[in-house]
Amino acid sequence: MTSSQTESAQSTEPSRDIYGWEIDLTTDTVTLGPDAQELLNSNEEPTLSLEKALELFDSDARPKAEAALNHAVQTNETANGTWDAELPDGDRRVFNVTIKPIPPDKSAQTLHVTLTDITAGHERRNRCQQLEAMCANAQDALFVIAPGDKFTIERVNSTWEKTTGVSAEQAIGQTPREVVDTAQDEKLERWCRACVARGQSVEYQHELRVENDSKQVKTTITPVTTGDEVEYLAGSIQCMSADEQQQKELRELQQAIDNANVAITLSDPAQEDNPLIYANDAFETLTGYSVSEALGENCRYLQGRNTDQAKIAALREAIDNEESITVELRNYRKDGSEFWNRVTVTPIYDDGGSLIRYLGTQQDVTDRKEDKKELQAERAFTQQALDTLDDLFYVVDTDGCIQRWNKRVTAVTGYTPAEVDGMKLTELCSSSDRQPISEAIETTLRDNSTTVTAKLRTKDGEMIPFEWSNTRLTDTDGETIGIVGIGRDISQRRERERRFQALVEESNDSISIVDADGRFQYQSPSIESILGYDPTELVGDSVWKYIHPNDHETAQCWFASVVNSGDTAETVELRVRHADGSWQWMEASGNDQITNSAVDGYVINSRKITARKQREQHLCILDRVLRHNFRNGMNVIRGRAEAIQSTAPTTAAAYANEIINKSDELIELTEKQRRLTSLIRDDSAVKTFDLRELLQCSVSTVIAEHPDAEVTIECPAEIQIQTTTDIEKAIIELVTNAVVHNDADAPTVTVSATQSAELIQISVADDGPPIPEAERCVLAERLQQTPLFHGSGLGLWLVKLIISKVGGNIHLSRSDSGGNIVQIELPQ
Repeated sequence: MTSSQTESAQSTEPSRDIYGWEIDLTTDTVTLGPDAQELLNSNEEPTLSLEKALELFDSDARPKAEAALNHAVQTNETANGTWDAELPDGDRRVFNVTIKPIPPDKSAQTLHVTLTDITAGHERRNRCQQLEAMCANAQDALFVIAPGDKFTIERVNSTWEKTTGVSAEQAIGQTPREVVDTAQDEKLERWCRACVARGQSVEYQHELRVENDSKQVKTTITPVTTGDEVEYLAGSIQCMSADEQQQKELRELQQAIDNANVAITLSDPAQEDNPLIYANDAFETLTGYSVSEALGENCRYLQGRNTDQAKIAALREAIDNEESITVELRNYRKDGSEFWNRVTVTPIYDDGGSLIRYLGTQQDVTDRKEDKKELQAERAFTQQALDTLDDLFYVVDTDGCIQRWNKRVTAVTGYTPAEVDGMKLTELCSSSDRQPISEAIETTLRDNSTTVTAKLRTKDGEMIPFEWSNTRLTDTDGETIGIVGIGRDISQRRERERRFQALVEESNDSISIVDADGRFQYQSPSIESILGYDPTELVGDSVWKYIHPNDHETAQCWFASVVNSGDTAETVELRVRHADGSWQWMEASGNDQITNSAVDGYVINSRKITARKQREQHLCILDRVLRHNFRNGMNVIRGRAEAIQSTAPTTAAAYANEIINKSDELIELTEKQRRLTSLIRDDSAVKTFDLRELLQCSVSTVIAEHPDAEVTIECPAEIQIQTTTDIEKAIIELVTNAVVHNDADAPTVTVSATQSAELIQISVADDGPPIPEAERCVLAERLQQTPLFHGSGLGLWLVKLIISKVGGNIHLSRSDSGGNIVQIELPQ
């Protein structure tokens, strides 16, 4: 098989929606690929004439196809086209056709034709174009919303800006609530969520404000789904006509009246005896008379033998004078039972000022009337119970004047009952606390309840800290009539709080109170010195945002045990982010105080253990590295010693020399181990250095041991640095490593330094091979203490420890010339 035949055979392999032809130009014969053969329902040999094959395309597309074939033959270039076709079974398709000469030169004898079925996409584009045209010309404002945590507008049509007053640029990417000013804007998100949850359209009417105008509109939101998933929400905003608005308002008013819990009636004064012309269902429930029995009658039929005639006369006089009135009458239901009826009658006028209706509301107040008698009987009992309280009990009117009190008030304050009666509540407080008490009274009357702390001032001038808890007092109709309150002596509690606060604020540990969701409710001031945070800024934040991601699971399991069992014995060690971005190790214990009203949360006591964790890590890794290197070194020494026993003297000398070298390495290793242990255990002295002199001294020490090395210093004069005396050891170790690990006869090293407002940078650059990965891990802090790692770079551990103790950082890189660059950053 020739290469062109191989290519043709491969190109006519079956492929979904792609069909292959191969045209032999010498015979005008078309060979169909398997898919193309099936497409054309050809069950015979997969060949047919070119003329027969071209009959696949529509008559108006056939000349274009023939022209494309001729173009490919004449120019030896690929030709393309998109043409409609009709299959033998009558199915209509649209194909992208590619015609390619094989081989692509003047000797081409074959054309390879690829037909790609694009019918579905073509139809989708046509539908999309139709939809785009419909949306663009729609009279309603149309929009598309993407569902999710926030419902954002993705598209709007041209009518949108005219209807809403918001341009497309301002709307797209925003939520409807952010761009549409509507009296019901807080419901928009709930409507969208309901549409997604139910998978059904949601329709609502509301007011839409555009600049200084407002209009009534009807908004419809419809979910568009794929399978079970809501892809997007399609919405429209349709302006309502004035008639529609009026009809809507009337329907709403009628519905409100019909469904009201209060009996409502309308009477017509233009008719004789002012008969009822409307009564709602609540009237039937209240009186027992059906609506049909009530209509056409004056409602005096509810009166009876015990109805107060004076109040009836007052009611008639108000009606005759076209005045509003409210009276409480003893009325009778259809079954003859009595009830107390609170009747309100209000005249209604038309636009011309003529009386057209009387609106009546009726409310059963029987229980209130009966309760009033019981209340009087219980008042004495209640007063007796209140007098037994250790706290002050008081009732004040809406002006803040004391109307009722228990005996504890006079006992504590020293005032007589006559002096307390009518006294302003603020007069019982110190002059500096009267304003908070006055504000608390106003807030209680408005918002139902308050608690405020203020000093009580007794008649003889003694000041006692009190907590005043107030609750709005209402009558049976819900009308505010005053305030009921409790005053509690908190002297002892204040003393306990002061002692506790002193203990918490002076503690070296962090004390936090968190809720069940792990959010800070309180944070002790010590957190500022421990982790650098303002304690007030933490309140309300989630604890989990400050914990290292790798410790989340451990911390959450531990916190769950505290929440579920109140366990205080178990502690947890975890990493917490410092305000400067670093991670600090903390040890925490928990205590369940959720049922303690003074705490109402979980108390977390934490202390910083970063230094301890670092010492533990350094000592563990140091121990592992030291034991590993000693074991390897001693194995070499032992092996060579055994070899000496059975080796010629000349070879023995070489082995003995290797033993000496290995022994020297181990001695140096123990010396570095001693220095590392000293650094881990002890605090280094801090002093001020001239940086240039420090670098020169360090480099001189290295040159004395390695005279062949070329070490250059680039450091501006008069740079002063305040750091530990160990910094010289770190620089010597880095320069030494750069020299001894370089294979060149004369290693080249450059030590440079720069200074900025915040940092001093010291770089050690060499021209040697890359630093091994194990040693890079040591400097880059990627080292994990695992049995598989046995790094030998104790010198680099020494460098890393010294830099870490002074709060510095180390960065590794490769220079453009191929050497290593170790850069130290030290704080000013």
